[in-house]
Amino acid sequence: MKILADIKDGQIPKGDLSVKLRKAVRAVAFDTKDQIPILFVSKFHYHKLPGGGIEPGEDKHQALQREVEEESGCQIQIIKEIGQVIEYRSEWSLKQISYSYLAKIVSKGELKFTKEESEDGFQLQWMTLDEAVSVFEKEAENLEGYEPPFINKRDLAILKGAKLSIT
Repeated sequence: MKILADIKDGQIPKGDLSVKLRKAVRAVAFDTKDQIPILFVSKFHYHKLPGGGIEPGEDKHQALQREVEEESGCQIQIIKEIGQVIEYRSEWSLKQISYSYLAKIVSKGELKFTKEESEDGFQLQWMTLDEAVSVFEKEAENLEGYEPPFINKRDLAILKGAKLSIT
């Protein structure tokens, strides 16, 4: 899978076993009206793509289908790879690899936010791919805190990668 972005705020220490590796999946999934689900995290005022960590025993596709259903209520059909984003967050000693995919929404259902997601004020929004790119670009100027800028850069790279892969 091609690398869309390599985002880091410091040097990754070589051979440092304390650096945690997290593998995750993200989706740009289109409904019949060419709208994609985007999550707004109201507590921290940023948007993100549906997705999350790959759990033990899951492959990437299983994790993606589970995460998208939990966060958007949608069942998807994976169409193709978009690419991967590698993040290194030195403050947390975390290296995260996010694998991203284009998908088609085959049905819509109930949201299944975790307790933490509900507490963070997750809200599902629908927008076109171009609208999503615009929202993420504008939002980048006003993000606060440590994590939101990473999420913004990661997901903006995935959205732009999706645009390239469908043109």
